[in-house]
Amino acid sequence: MKVRSAVESKLRQYLEEASQFQLGLLPTESRHFRTAHLSQLASEDLQSAIALLKDIDVTAVRAINPHLAAIEDLCREIGKTLKSGHRIYLCGCGATGRLSVGLETLWRQESIRLGKETFFDSVRGFIAGGDYALVRSIENFEDHPEYGEQMLRDLGFGGEDLLIATTEGGETPFVIGATEFASRASQKPPYFLFCNPMDILSQTVERSRRVIENPSIRKISLPTGPMALTGSTRMQATTVLMLAVGSALFSALNESGDPQILIADFIRVLEDVDFSGLAPLIEFENEIYARNEHCVHCTSNYGITLLADTTERTPTFSLRPFESSMESGAIPSWTYLIVPEAFDSKEAWVRVLGREPRALGTRGGGGANGA
Repeated sequence: MKVRSAVESKLRQYLEEASQFQLGLLPTESRHFRTAHLSQLASEDLQSAIALLKDIDVTAVRAINPHLAAIEDLCREIGKTLKSGHRIYLCGCGATGRLSVGLETLWRQESIRLGKETFFDSVRGFIAGGDYALVRSIENFEDHPEYGEQMLRDLGFGGEDLLIATTEGGETPFVIGATEFASRASQKPPYFLFCNPMDILSQTVERSRRVIENPSIRKISLPTGPMALTGSTRMQATTVLMLAVGSALFSALNESGDPQILIADFIRVLEDVDFSGLAPLIEFENEIYARNEHCVHCTSNYGITLLADTTERTPTFSLRPFESSMESGAIPSWTYLIVPEAFDSKEAWVRVLGREPRALGTRGGGGANGA
């Protein structure tokens, strides 16, 4: 009887909450009409498939232009926070979590390059599930708002720190939990960036409406429309969010105060670059996997990008995730990352991230020496 009662309780809970996780009405969750036959096109004419994806990317990033004033405001708030000696926290889940950690890594590299080591540990990015989620997708963690709050607490978020939260759809409970906590815990209202129209999101998802109607949270909506690939990969949304937050961050670090310049430069490069040279590399990688062989990437500077890209492809394209050395009988991955300067895996992590890796429950941010 106890088992039956527990099952019935879970069923009732599901029926009560299910509508809040049925997101098909959101544009970012919809099918893209231009890519309905992408898999067939890619097998018959790979160059055309690459050109199509590029065209959708360009359209998505151009949509950021009407929102430049909001991004400039974000840049100013970042500058004020840095000058007052406080920190910027970047929060995301899945693709936007990898975006957040990636921007932290780039920040650490850029602060050294510019001779501004004072700000080396001024940005802390975190992902639902901790750094482990950089190499293997963690399901269900994102559905708990209390986990977002706890991770932000653990990282030392203070009363004058600034949170910049990114979520592709604007409805991720983990990110919402961190954002709502920051709105209570800090004098600086957090930023909440997402890629759906505010009115549709507010009408569709109650927890999102709660954020949108909260005057202590600053919202930036950057609608991208549907993703080129329907499903768990957030290609265009993540690009737009990373461009928005990254341009604000690095304009503040450079003290240029004008993220418009970085955004315009990025869009111009994206428009001008010919991506057709990717076709033989894609075919080569495909042949490696078809022969049941492995692809080993060796890099000193692009480790975080390779981790994010490989993990992002794992669920969508059925690539095997990186296996853990602590996993008995784990199925080997198809792809690996080597950092040539690293003596062991721990040093490799530090070189990739610019800091000690953070497990769940890690206290503090983990600077160059894990401080």
